[in-house]
Amino acid sequence: MKKDIQGLLLAAIVSAAGSAQADAWPRLSPHSTATECRQALQIAEATFHSDEPALYAPPVIPEGLPSRLVLGPAALDLSGGDALVADPAVFDKRPGQEHAFKSVFWQKTARAGHRLVVRETPRGWRGDTYTLLSIPEQMTPEELTVRIGPVEPGDQIAQPLFTENRRPPLVFWNEASSSAWVIRVGEPGEVLTPWLVYEQTTGGLELQCTVRFSPLAQAADATRLLPLPVATLVRQLDAILGWGKDEGTLQPTAGLRQAAGQTWGNVAQRPWALGSPYNTRAEVDAGLSAWAGRSAWNRAWLLAINRQYPRAEQALAAHYERHFMRPAGAARAAARYALDIAYRKNFVFPREGFAPDAKNAPNPWRAGGASAPER
Repeated sequence: MKKDIQGLLLAAIVSAAGSAQADAWPRLSPHSTATECRQALQIAEATFHSDEPALYAPPVIPEGLPSRLVLGPAALDLSGGDALVADPAVFDKRPGQEHAFKSVFWQKTARAGHRLVVRETPRGWRGDTYTLLSIPEQMTPEELTVRIGPVEPGDQIAQPLFTENRRPPLVFWNEASSSAWVIRVGEPGEVLTPWLVYEQTTGGLELQCTVRFSPLAQAADATRLLPLPVATLVRQLDAILGWGKDEGTLQPTAGLRQAAGQTWGNVAQRPWALGSPYNTRAEVDAGLSAWAGRSAWNRAWLLAINRQYPRAEQALAAHYERHFMRPAGAARAAARYALDIAYRKNFVFPREGFAPDAKNAPNPWRAGGASAPER
């Protein structure tokens, strides 16, 4: 009985989320006419409807945007460190404190009594982490180096917006107002994370609005956005990955879960932006067949997955028909493609050489002539 009730509740959540998908995403929450929020929405729309699987990648800047990006990442991969590009008219790059943080991007001209500072901290092979602060105009770089650290409640020395994030902030310069504004994007491992939009004011950096990419208010499990048969398949695939404990700094199981979770979010909301898996389908099937041959428990799980797969594909096609207004044939082709990509993203099996380009067949969503839901 308890399992039945849980199933009904999950179905209700999925149905409610699906109903909201018929409207265009992204959207502002709350609705705002503020200049920064409207521009952030334009950037979010361009990025959301691009082919880039990660919404925290360097953003797509629409032509004619009144603001320009003055501090942001040069590429999606930040693992090499020193990944930020700054406009020298707005930011100075200064050396940091040895064994503490590597460098500081210092806003040259304060606004409304405050100055933006972005601190880079080296984290080995993973690259740098980033801390965004708003500091009083009179504070010097030397004082910041000495006094930076944990901020106690009520401390006015520095106002950290976030600390040691894996993804840097996007800082824009509004030419009309001669002021900066900031987008805080999501972190790797989060699903369709909302963007937070801040404006530089007399109070420091103040939150103006949020740009949401799905009905989920916070970054959460992508299964809440998927039809129940697909969500069931997702849980089955996740179950056979194992716990992944004590895997060292590379943490391959956690990496697979992260990649799969982001892909499932895109399957639900951005099926034109799924990326490419490591292995071909033949390689994944062979790897799972070998794995299933090791025990009866493994065989039972793979049998359950193989039984669930066609149900999930049918449900996903219906999802694309209902919520993206795709014709039946196009919806089936899109579901077949999307499910195959997401399925393979759960695994990495050894192989010799490079996989053929055929594994990255064109996404039929683009071939169907539409890249997004009807607006």
